[in-house]
Amino acid sequence: MLSFSLTQEFIEQKALELVPRMKDQGYSGESVERRRAWVEQKTGCQLKHVGALSISSEEMRGNIENPIGAAQMPLGVAGPLRVNGMHADGIFYVPLATTEGALVRSYERGMAALTRAGGATTRLHIDENQVAPVFCFDDVSDAYEFVWNLHEGFEAIRTVAESTTRHGKLLRIECHPVGREVIVNFSYNTADAQGMNMIVKATEHACKWIMDHSRAKRFYVFSGFSSEKRASGSLLAGGKGKTVRHVATHGVGSHAGKCHWLQRALCQRPGRHFHRVRSGCRQHRQLGGWHNQLRSDGGRRPLRERHPALADSGDGGRRHRIGNQSGVSGNAWLYRQRLRGQIRRDCRGHHPCRRTFNGQRYRQR
Repeated sequence: MLSFSLTQEFIEQKALELVPRMKDQGYSGESVERRRAWVEQKTGCQLKHVGALSISSEEMRGNIENPIGAAQMPLGVAGPLRVNGMHADGIFYVPLATTEGALVRSYERGMAALTRAGGATTRLHIDENQVAPVFCFDDVSDAYEFVWNLHEGFEAIRTVAESTTRHGKLLRIECHPVGREVIVNFSYNTADAQGMNMIVKATEHACKWIMDHSRAKRFYVFSGFSSEKRASGSLLAGGKGKTVRHVATHGVGSHAGKCHWLQRALCQRPGRHFHRVRSGCRQHRQLGGWHNQLRSDGGRRPLRERHPALADSGDGGRRHRIGNQSGVSGNAWLYRQRLRGQIRRDCRGHHPCRRTFNGQRYRQR
């Protein structure tokens, strides 16, 4: 493995030097070669393979800084993959760069199964990226007035934001008042780029224009509402990147006999109702609780049936007799305790109807 390091003795004896920038940021072939020679001298590494690149160093401009060459990595191809989309329509062979053994072969098996079944039908529903600045005001009335006036000036805001980019298009703005502050969610279409730097620059330009035409005292480009690089329930319905829906059918035409195993895997498995309920909860951005909505006729038994200790004890199962003083439903409370690891099998008794709960043992009724 190639690695660069400087010894502690070198650091103590000589001041560290910055990587040479050179003329015009050093993207010419000669500049890249000189910078690579400088790194070899400083580190004692020979970068023969790094310098054996087949792409023009000038094409790296805008993609990387201080270039010294290119790294080589094993590249495989998987396929065929049949895609039935609005733009991508046909059979594709997908290149995969990896050093993990069996990964390409695993992808290839799945692609071949989908292709034999007729391919995957895909549709792009949402293609956008978001950034959400926050504006601060002296009182709630100014924030209220700001929300109403901002939508009236949307066309002017869009013109200002799009003046900073050739590719980004402002789709809409959404206001979320929070006391004396207003979070404004800017939604952009960024074409083929992820475009976070693009839309932050455009939004900052638009925010400065808004400051000049409103009573806002200050603004911050990042409020945390857009959940950049963080998991968030508000993003499950879309808004960060592309939202694609796809479906693969089975037993299509002359390929019905070849994918009989796929039919069993996709359609004869239990729990179809469980899948529907979970999908609905996910689209509604519900966090937990979906297990309480499942019924015994939907391919998954209720929680009390899967845990005999919750047999009806005369109170309708709304509360468990032992330890549950919180007043929440028995199902939700037991599920919560399971996650905490407080309910477990009694391994000492080796009896299926015995459980331990907070140190107490009881039998199933």
